[in-house]
Amino acid sequence: MAKKEEPKLEASTGNVFEDLGFADANQRLAKAELAMRVVEVIEKRELTQREASKILGIPQSNVSDLINGKLRGFSTDRLIRFLLALGRNVNIQISATRSQYGSYKISGPGNRQVKVSVNRREKKRA
Repeated sequence: MAKKEEPKLEASTGNVFEDLGFADANQRLAKAELAMRVVEVIEKRELTQREASKILGIPQSNVSDLINGKLRGFSTDRLIRFLLALGRNVNIQISATRSQYGSYKISGPGNRQVKVSVNRREKKRA
């Protein structure tokens, strides 16, 4: 019997979208994190999709897309507006950096944070 080769493992960058080679990996990560926060609030408040759609001002089918991670058509700005409509504060902090490029953090309950850096050229998706 032939010996199976062990799969090769690669260390993650911490950003699955960068690991997959998306050109806009940082934006995708930020959008995914904001969407996750919206879904967390919907679940915590035990809202039905219909109830959430009324609060967010979008069709129920769009709420379903959001819950299922289908984020096409949802900008970061729109997701921030959803968080505001759900009674959440959104803080944007701007400060100086020592490097040429900055970064931003998205944080939430339990001080869980996601840091998104824009300090290197992003790869284009093949």
